[in-house]
Amino acid sequence: MRLRLECDVDSQSVCNKILEIELENGHVLTLYPDDSGILHRMTIEASTSEYETSTGSVPERKMLKVVFKIDEQLRDQLLDDLRFVESALCMYAVHEVKWRDARVSLVPENQQEAERQQVSSSRVTYRYEDPPKPLKTHLLRDCFRPLTVPLTFFREGEVLYRDFRYISSFRSFYYILEGFYAAGSHRNEEQAFKADQELVDTVRVALDQLAGGDHETRIYGLLDRYGKPRTPEGVLELLVLLRHNIQHYFHLAEGQRLAEGEAAEDFRSAALLAMLVSIQVLWRKVDILQRMHRKESSADEQPS
Repeated sequence: MRLRLECDVDSQSVCNKILEIELENGHVLTLYPDDSGILHRMTIEASTSEYETSTGSVPERKMLKVVFKIDEQLRDQLLDDLRFVESALCMYAVHEVKWRDARVSLVPENQQEAERQQVSSSRVTYRYEDPPKPLKTHLLRDCFRPLTVPLTFFREGEVLYRDFRYISSFRSFYYILEGFYAAGSHRNEEQAFKADQELVDTVRVALDQLAGGDHETRIYGLLDRYGKPRTPEGVLELLVLLRHNIQHYFHLAEGQRLAEGEAAEDFRSAALLAMLVSIQVLWRKVDILQRMHRKESSADEQPS
């Protein structure tokens, strides 16, 4: 049996015929043109022995039970392949490989597998929940305008995070911390960050928000990997180091680089942590501006 992922492609890349390419890991990529000879769809597949498909009725609930189990580790590897292809072909007018809406299917390699197969495909959609939030318009008048630039970075970071672009998202949130706490210089940021008690306290709150979950485990794993203490100060050292790794990736020794397979998940957790820290920082700044606004309003109301 073969596990296949199929997705649409947004491109202006000329592809006059179906192209089948075996990648270095043995997975097979197939590119499909539309009627005008432009690449519009691709599949990636590999052999698998771990799968289960079945159907059955649940009479008491008047419903059909469908089982479609696959090797999730292999599926994630195939998703990594699609992301790699998206980057590798970017200079050939491939604008987006829509892996977030990939169709996952099991393709029989012989008649016996075909006869046993009861469910052939499923669709995997990757989306972050976006719950409604109450709108507080008084902040527009009282205090948001002085925070326009850091709020712009926050908005961009959040959009990038929801679009699974974790490295760019991390960088946007980092700019907020750098802007408020780096003392106007990109040099000695680590010392400046750790010397600011407000920022240290904010990181402690963010760590508490991650407590007990996968993101905490991955953040502590990064701290251990780079020899940083499991403290708010250690986290600040880690954030500076990750920013350095992004900015100077090509100049790092190979052993110092983040492993490609782990980088996306590492930066997913790092970006989330930076987001939580940024939220706390911004609300602290909002609180300061609100107190200043109330003080000014109170002074204006005093009789002369």
